[in-house]
Amino acid sequence: RIGHLIRAFFDAQDARSRTYERWNAAYGEVLTGATDEQSFVGVTTAVTAEMKKISEEILSIEEALKREDRASAAMLIRVVQQNERVRLEMTCTLQVLKRAASRKAWAWQIADDYVSTSACDDAKSSLTPSWARTTHADGSTSE
Repeated sequence: RIGHLIRAFFDAQDARSRTYERWNAAYGEVLTGATDEQSFVGVTTAVTAEMKKISEEILSIEEALKREDRASAAMLIRVVQQNERVRLEMTCTLQVLKRAASRKAWAWQIADDYVSTSACDDAKSSLTPSWARTTHADGSTSE
């Protein structure tokens, strides 16, 4: 019984991976103009339903493992589920950022002279974390 549950978990993870591949491929087609956004919305709707079904299946596997007194295996599956949630959030964020970039929505894309060289030099020093800078006795700093 335990072996069957573990195999079912791996099968569900494989299905999740294939679903992500399909979603990312559809997103790539939107970015390249190979398909329209309405088609992508349709794929996203289908993918959302599939992901929900997969998550419910994995949740039932987790619960079955708990009932079989396999708390450690159930806990590992819970960790995978939490990481998958983070992965989904990061994938969505990345897609939003890529879409904005493809539409040239960023200020630095709109005007080539938006950021001057001196502004970049000033920003460079302020972006260096404090632990990477050395402050000398005379008050000067170096990176």
